[in-house]
Amino acid sequence: MNGVWASAQGMTVGYPGRPVVEGVTFDLPLGSALGLVGPNGSGKTTLLRTLLGLLPPLAGRLDRPGARPGGVGYVPQQGAIDELFPFTVRDIVEMGLAARHSAWWGPAAAWRAEAQAALAAVGLADQAGRLFRELSGGMKQRALVARALAGRPDLLVLDEPTRGLDLGQTATLLRLLDQLRRDRGLTTIMVSHVLSDVLEHTDQLLLLHEGRVAFQGPTRGLTERDLQRIYGPDVAFPALAGATRSPGLANGAVAAAAPGSAPSSGLSRGEPGKEPAATASDGAAPSSTGPAAPEPGRREAPGG
Repeated sequence: MNGVWASAQGMTVGYPGRPVVEGVTFDLPLGSALGLVGPNGSGKTTLLRTLLGLLPPLAGRLDRPGARPGGVGYVPQQGAIDELFPFTVRDIVEMGLAARHSAWWGPAAAWRAEAQAALAAVGLADQAGRLFRELSGGMKQRALVARALAGRPDLLVLDEPTRGLDLGQTATLLRLLDQLRRDRGLTTIMVSHVLSDVLEHTDQLLLLHEGRVAFQGPTRGLTERDLQRIYGPDVAFPALAGATRSPGLANGAVAAAAPGSAPSSGLSRGEPGKEPAATASDGAAPSSTGPAAPEPGRREAPGG
């Protein structure tokens, strides 16, 4: 897929008289997955709002050749839907149709058919009539992905999509997002504190720290030293290029594989090299191996 959804050159984002992030230069190719990472207060939300055209850049240049009206699907964090109201799962997804249709578009059957197709895409076709508040956390997130898909977006924006999910729910959701991106040619932006999710499921990375871009480029180019410069020497990720065990690492911290040994397949959750099973509460068969193992590689940035 050729072209870019957005391109920034020397961009400063923020508010009049108050720059938040300076020196932003990157391309977001069509069909790519961008991870936007940084501690709380680093400017992730301000940069995202600027990329989406909700804030003008303070300086530099931002081009958005891939943007079109109604072309952005937004997946909020858990808790964004007020569960006081008795919305069904279908009701939630039909809200996403407003991105393409007026409130008076077509008969009710047409709305139901489109909502049902979006639910089928995320594996929730049989949950349409259930109350949204009765779903597991993982199912709720998939329903919100379906709501975003109902608008037929070109860009899918995910705000902390795995926050509050257990290991199985997280694995199910991230596999689904990877598949949707491949099958539909979606461009995605994932805002997250969970570094392992971003490193394993994006191909471009913007790492923000103290009002600047601390790292920008292909995700595979991030090194352990880049992270230690921001988060301190106790951060160790064996899947990163050039990973080494830092002096002073606490017992149990994730360290690099021994020289000459094969690197871990990712930042582990549970047993290294094995994918965690989905939980029964998320609509999948329960694992027969007992409780999930600890998650030594699943690290969140300080502050949230």
